[in-house]
Amino acid sequence: MSRKEHLTSEGLTKIISIRASMNNGLSDLLKASFPNIKPVPKPKVEFKGISDFNWVTGFVEGEACFLIKAQKKSQAQNLIITLDFSISQHSRDSGLLRNFLKV
Repeated sequence: MSRKEHLTSEGLTKIISIRASMNNGLSDLLKASFPNIKPVPKPKVEFKGISDFNWVTGFVEGEACFLIKAQKKSQAQNLIITLDFSISQHSRDSGLLRNFLKV
């Protein structure tokens, strides 16, 4: 963008191609507007395990959620406390999530 390439037809096509390869791909509107776009190929990354436990801390800070929920279903019941810890990732990262069980 600093070279103003995004202002050219080729530059815009390159940006849309990159967007097409990300997460959910292109919206229906972008697909209709750019029918000939081919997603940029993603490099194959082989997961080799978690070698540093400190990495897990950083990953959890960015990708996990810890929730404490307090609820009372009726006046007669005591307070119900629920603790929830979740990490959600794309299915392509299932190897990573399985390795959390080994840590």
